[in-house]
Amino acid sequence: MTPTQEKYLLVIDKLSKDKKLVRNRQVADILEVKPSSVTEIMDRLVNQNMIQHISYQGVFLTSSGEEQVALLKERRLILSTFLTSYLGISRTEAPEIINELLQIHSSLFFERLKCYIEQETIESRIQYDKYFS
Repeated sequence: MTPTQEKYLLVIDKLSKDKKLVRNRQVADILEVKPSSVTEIMDRLVNQNMIQHISYQGVFLTSSGEEQVALLKERRLILSTFLTSYLGISRTEAPEIINELLQIHSSLFFERLKCYIEQETIESRIQYDKYFS
């Protein structure tokens, strides 16, 4: 899946929170792209079974699309936490770096980074408890 396709899935997820069908025009407006570009990406997402299209009504995420969105959100959270809390990168600078790091598709990388963050959190709590006990 390309970064562009991932971005489209996140936009569709955001727009469909009320269980509404999402129209290409809505996506085009948010992403500031031409409707023809949206149609092209939407067709690819349909072919990958990430979204389902209902003619003249719009699209919605399939269960595969919802799983992909959940994975993307989790990875963004892991990267955001690591960059801001552990590397001291500001919240305004982090999104650009996150977008670059999301090109890493290794689940092992994200699993290990998540474990590292969780372990650091546990160790911080232990140190806190020792200090204040």
